[in-house]
Amino acid sequence: MVALSRFIPKVLESVSNQPPFMVERSLIATLRDFAKQSLCWEETLTLQFNQGKEAALELPEHTLLNRIIHAFDEDLPLVQNRDYHVNIHSERLMWLNSTPPRQIIVSVSLIPDTSATEVPDFFFDRYHEAIAAGAALRSQGANGIPQYQQYELKTVYNDAVKEAKDIALNGHARVVPQFKHRFI
Repeated sequence: MVALSRFIPKVLESVSNQPPFMVERSLIATLRDFAKQSLCWEETLTLQFNQGKEAALELPEHTLLNRIIHAFDEDLPLVQNRDYHVNIHSERLMWLNSTPPRQIIVSVSLIPDTSATEVPDFFFDRYHEAIAAGAALRSQGANGIPQYQQYELKTVYNDAVKEAKDIALNGHARVVPQFKHRFI
């Protein structure tokens, strides 16, 4: 796990006139949005049902459930709203058919909650520049950042979200042709 404070110097490269608490708020909001849009924070859980056909999702501390990505009964895929229903707010999964299986495996997408002080290492190792760009834009808004730099920051952030989502859903990033811009 990496502390959120490791992202702050990179954010301050683009935004130097913001108080630290504003940068921290922008950073956690950006991390939450990034994780929600990209589905990049994935955990695999084994659930066991109780007599009432319910299973509690045991999530790591300071996280919230974004969505269920996959669910399996042994090797058979399960379909949400046919085989099970998820109550995101109570973090419970309810079985809809007659007899629930003994256990199921679910892959869940997580987001950090607003009190998180650290996130998994891959956020920093792979996406720190994109997250810093998003936090700088959120912190500063349109004020004080030149238009060309706003465009660059948005591009860096949006490209990283797309790449992370491709990796989360397909196991790899799509290869997108790169075009060099020529200014005349």
